[in-house]
Amino acid sequence: KMTIQAKDRDFNNLASGGDVVSASLVSATGPVKVTVNDKKDGTYQVIFTPPEAGTYTLSIVFNSATIYSKSITVSTGAPYALACVVRGTGLVKAQAGVLGKFTVAARDKASTPNTDGLSTFQPEFINVTVAYSRCAFNTATLVYDCEYYHTTTGTFWLKVSVVVDGVKTGLAGSPWKIEITAGSINAAGSS
Repeated sequence: KMTIQAKDRDFNNLASGGDVVSASLVSATGPVKVTVNDKKDGTYQVIFTPPEAGTYTLSIVFNSATIYSKSITVSTGAPYALACVVRGTGLVKAQAGVLGKFTVAARDKASTPNTDGLSTFQPEFINVTVAYSRCAFNTATLVYDCEYYHTTTGTFWLKVSVVVDGVKTGLAGSPWKIEITAGSINAAGSS
């Protein structure tokens, strides 16, 4: 979002609206919706939400004259716990002795995908120790592949958190109720 202050030819601020103002935002993948609001006080608010990080060209036309045309770089913000998307059967059930799996798609506060791979997500079971749990960024799918290894059967609660600036926050929907069932019989382990 940005605000434009209209000026006369002597560079004095105008105090009323009514001018014809338009804007466009274009990336390598195409145009992005832009809204221009006349505030009726000589200012115009230009609002846009880029769908992803990258380079865009922002152009603003005021009364048929281009007053701004520049390349801008948009980066995503830190992951926002309430906007991240968590999916996978490992959020509902798993087998003891077999990896339970799910994914986390990092999103910032504007729900823009954060695909820099620098975020920290932590899966942890509440009030029980598991042998192994982790999340790692997958450069092919641009999401975090998460997994855990639980050796005991029963019903457990899995909390998934994001760590931003040293503060750990549970993701939306967390904790999840997980049913860990008996694994398949291993002939090498039986007598």
